[in-house]
Amino acid sequence: MTWAAIQSDLNASVLRPFGEVVTITQGAVTTEVVAVITKMAGPWLNDGVVQISQHIWQGLIMISDLVTEPVLGTTLTTEAGVVYVVDQPPAHDNGMYSLILKRRPT
Repeated sequence: MTWAAIQSDLNASVLRPFGEVVTITQGAVTTEVVAVITKMAGPWLNDGVVQISQHIWQGLIMISDLVTEPVLGTTLTTEAGVVYVVDQPPAHDNGMYSLILKRRPT
């Protein structure tokens, strides 16, 4: 088994119990994937400046689940109808996209 396969299996094992199905809309393309969306509670880096905020949302999605990389403005919609928008370019970490999101008001 390759490192990439082990990494993919581990990522999937994290997403299954903690994730939820979201619909990702990138232009005219929509894709359903499992993502973990959480409110960040610690410091984070924004344009080289450390900030602490309770209002920043983070999404984790397996890179292999998407055909193209999420871009600014890509939306994630949960089954409950909550909409998040990609607010910063994604970070790539161990086979996962780490997305900084903004939650749209409902």
